Amino acid sequence: MKDARECHGLLMQTAHAATCLEAKYYDYMILGNLILLCPGDAIDVARENCDLLIDQLN
Repeated sequence: MKDARECHGLLMQTAHAATCLEAKYYDYMILGNLILLCPGDAIDVARENCDLLIDQLN
């Protein structure tokens, strides 16, 4: 999910010069005692991603 990542650091010629591993979490859901952080490039995408994950858990 390239668009759901935020890069930090300097973009240099070498690989891994910038850290692009931080996900953007636009929403969260609580399922029992579980808090799901929902990544996505917009809130509707984030909610859809959490809905898909919840479907897999049930």
